[in-house]
Amino acid sequence: MEHFGEGNLAIPFTATVDCELNFRIYRGDYYAMGDDDDISVSEWSDHYLDANKTYTLSIEGYVNLTIDTELLKEDELTDDDLSDIIRGSDTGVDITERKVHIPEY
Repeated sequence: MEHFGEGNLAIPFTATVDCELNFRIYRGDYYAMGDDDDISVSEWSDHYLDANKTYTLSIEGYVNLTIDTELLKEDELTDDDLSDIIRGSDTGVDITERKVHIPEY
């Protein structure tokens, strides 16, 4: 965690998410690709197929919190009190890195 003073904190995080992309693909292009691609298709029109493919995304960034420091000055804060203060803080997210994992062809 990084502290920037005045109740401003930044907590680094990483996440990996599988996302499904839905798109239309020209039938000729799809058939020219061969069977090696993990695209699932269904009928869309005479010339296009409805296609789905799953990609893995990786992201890195910071969750930013701005906490009212006056609330921290109370004596004998419980864990629940601290949790409420954090949940009531102003928050934001900064994404610093992003990557789509695409297999090499």
